[in-house]
Amino acid sequence: MSLPAFQQVAQQTLDTNQQAQLQQAIVLDTHRWPSHRRAEIGAAILDSRHRGRVEMNFVREPSESMKMAPAIDSKIEGGMEELVQLVTMIGDNGELPIAMALASVVVTPQMDELARVFVTLFEANISPLLWNMFYKEDQVSDCMQTLFRGNSLASKVMAFCFKICFASYLHNLLQPLLKPLLENPSMSFEVDPARLDTKDDINENRNNVVTLTERVFCAIVSSADKFPTQLRSMCHYLYQVLSKRYPQFPQNNIGAVGTVIFLRFINPAIVSPYELGILDRQPEKKTIIKGLMLISKTLQNIANHVEFSKEQHMLNFNDLLRSHFDAGRRFFIQNFASYFETAEQGSIHSMAFISDANAVLTLHRLLWNHQKKIGDYLIFQPRSQSRWSKTFRQDGHSFRVFRTTRAQTC
Repeated sequence: MSLPAFQQVAQQTLDTNQQAQLQQAIVLDTHRWPSHRRAEIGAAILDSRHRGRVEMNFVREPSESMKMAPAIDSKIEGGMEELVQLVTMIGDNGELPIAMALASVVVTPQMDELARVFVTLFEANISPLLWNMFYKEDQVSDCMQTLFRGNSLASKVMAFCFKICFASYLHNLLQPLLKPLLENPSMSFEVDPARLDTKDDINENRNNVVTLTERVFCAIVSSADKFPTQLRSMCHYLYQVLSKRYPQFPQNNIGAVGTVIFLRFINPAIVSPYELGILDRQPEKKTIIKGLMLISKTLQNIANHVEFSKEQHMLNFNDLLRSHFDAGRRFFIQNFASYFETAEQGSIHSMAFISDANAVLTLHRLLWNHQKKIGDYLIFQPRSQSRWSKTFRQDGHSFRVFRTTRAQTC
């Protein structure tokens, strides 16, 4: 969105706020540019009269939001649409200034709902969000081995992307392999001698682990042609971010992406197939649950390209790991390193987001509650951590924050 257009949107939003009899508004504004590029960048953060009703409904699941969220007046809806356009503004260098400012100031308990809002907001054009989230995660990580291991917003955004965008891929991939476990509850996967039941054969149990692990792994690497395009694109974005920070370690960058995909996408579905809709009922026998955990653990080590060393009873699976390291690496290269997105990036289509009234109201509330912190972030964020701030400060300009008085009701 050009700066003059952005200025117009900001003004229209404020006008709509007043026409809709909204009680409060705030504008985050920047220092004026030179006369040949004079424009203002603002974000209107709204607060309606019905905050009690908003707070009551925003916690509902997305599937219920269309039914349960309070109706939005047409005038207010217009203001909300403009608000979405402001938050999804993409800068000249692909930065998301308002969205990333909000992402940087929310507290941990609010990250789940913000992740849901962001993914819903950017679903029609997820690329800018992923670029910025991955860049931020990379900047705060000590090394590539710690990427997405914590409880960060980037991890939650990625997990929510997996949940709503790629569930069918996982369902089709894993259900045929895991469903037989429900029909054969007597199968055992216990391989720790200290926990082994007296009637179990440890060699048979090890074979069960190896057999099912190989089936799942082979199904994954054989599904390259079915790998979702958006997921492939997501992996490539992460690979590019890592390649810019660690250009001397291209193979390690590939491995790091594979580690993340198994850690945050594939293995959670294996460990919790019922919760993620892979199976229609929960495995009841503890040995089956243990088997799923062992399979997940083994697959993760294949992705990590690391052998077992700490647990004595897992050393027997190192031959299995070594036999699949190369196949795993080829799969990662095929799907992550060599993929280039060809679709032209367009603007966000905000009306799709407006249809999810619950998400709109959540965005509204989060922005209102964090307005001062967002302003402070845009002012004081160091150059090294804020590409947007850096762009403006190169011309010698800094951000200013203006607070409006309470909007007058009609």
